[in-house]
Amino acid sequence: MGYALNVLDLFAGAGGFSTGFKQAGFNIVGALEQNISAAKTYAKNHPETLMIITDIKQVNLLDSRIDLIIGGPPCQGYTKATCKNKDLRYDDTDERNLLYKEYIRIVENIKPKAFVMENVPALLTYKRGLYFNDIKESLLKLGYYVDAQELDASDYNVPQKRVRLFIVGIYNRSIPIPTPTKASTEVSVKTALEQINLNIPIRRQKYIYHELLTLIPPGGNWEDLDDEIKTKYFSKNTPSYMLRRNHPGKPSFTIMGKHGGWVGPYHHEEIRSYSLEEKALLQGFDISYVFEGNHETKKLMIGNAVPPPLAKAIAEMIREII
Repeated sequence: MGYALNVLDLFAGAGGFSTGFKQAGFNIVGALEQNISAAKTYAKNHPETLMIITDIKQVNLLDSRIDLIIGGPPCQGYTKATCKNKDLRYDDTDERNLLYKEYIRIVENIKPKAFVMENVPALLTYKRGLYFNDIKESLLKLGYYVDAQELDASDYNVPQKRVRLFIVGIYNRSIPIPTPTKASTEVSVKTALEQINLNIPIRRQKYIYHELLTLIPPGGNWEDLDDEIKTKYFSKNTPSYMLRRNHPGKPSFTIMGKHGGWVGPYHHEEIRSYSLEEKALLQGFDISYVFEGNHETKKLMIGNAVPPPLAKAIAEMIREII
């Protein structure tokens, strides 16, 4: 196809998804985001794109110029309280669980050539696949051939192990949807962070988890502590990301938007958390990318973003089949 395909980004966040598609030659004509700080971040880095700051439930988009819709409806509702999986009813106590219906509504209105929806792999199994099956069946009824792939960002030039689910649909064409072409090698944490020298001062560590981190080797987590310490501070249900340290020669563990001092990954050499600048680089953002808002807001935006190099690989695959 000789012209740049027009893209609409829903639940656009800080703009990681759009960044990758723009790098692949797509024309991002519009983006929708409700969070003010995220919308300002997006607009700062993508001034050529129309940013619509509103609740997606309040918009009725109709634009035949849109060739492709991308976006990741909020996933937090699918990743917590797995004990509810036995209840096979829809959980309407968390409205985020049903925002995918707004994504589908806009796909139905615009009828793009294709769409790419991003989410967490747990969507496949949450409530025994209730939500995923609804998404797939709804889009099949609209005339889309639908496929779902779990992709690890570290296979696509992102210095981070980050597995996410991508649901891809092609309108009115039943064709195999290939896996994006993988990079030949992985990018390590140390290599990714060599481009910056933050000179972060070493402060006197006053929290117990800082003391415990000194006992954990690079690449390890709380499970590497002595049994006596583990019994005192942890339980068998403690998640693996607690007090997890990166290894300098490997990609980072998953960067998260969670808050709290015990949540990793921690620095691969020093006894500290990563700075926001370092986290953004480990997510695959360029060092020049600007994030707006306070510290906690920026941390959440970075942790929730689609890594741009992964988005670019998906975009290049999409360009070949539509």
